Amino acid sequence: MSDLAIFSAMPEVGASDLLDKNGAAPAHTGLAQAERVDVAAAEAARNSVLASIAPDPAIVREPRSGEDNYAHVIQLDQQGQMKEAADMLSRLVSMPGGEADACLGLAVFALRLKDFQSAQVLAARCLDLGARHPRACSILGMVALHSGNGSAARTYLAAAARIARIDPSFSTDLRGAQRVLLKMHVN
Repeated sequence: MSDLAIFSAMPEVGASDLLDKNGAAPAHTGLAQAERVDVAAAEAARNSVLASIAPDPAIVREPRSGEDNYAHVIQLDQQGQMKEAADMLSRLVSMPGGEADACLGLAVFALRLKDFQSAQVLAARCLDLGARHPRACSILGMVALHSGNGSAARTYLAAAARIARIDPSFSTDLRGAQRVLLKMHVN
């Protein structure tokens, strides 16, 4: 399994699950400050990924308030229905907490499509929104590694590992980040 493949599967925990419902500070990543991404850049990146996947306009999967829409996205993706999953992610943007899930999910799809610029913008936007998700940090690390910035890659992957250690549901993220960091150290 390639290092990109580790992080191009949908994480089991959605980004909106990491948003503090009381408006307190997001979970600590160890990053001084994540990149700031403006809304227009995030929207352009979302549109770029959606255009690459080309969701079928005839299929409409409306997210429902109060339901676990992210779990439904994971299920669609696991069933090989990437277009339907992407369509649902695009509709989550307008729901409370939905933009973080949409950005994370589409960042995963962008990484899968090797659209590194969109993956970077969407993962950074997820962090900007306050969802300190290890997969977002891992994606930023892989993009930095792909662009030759080993220092930034180590920083993001180490942050992903720190966050992932907190919760057993992030075990894939923890193993993936540690694996890439070890490979970087050996090379």
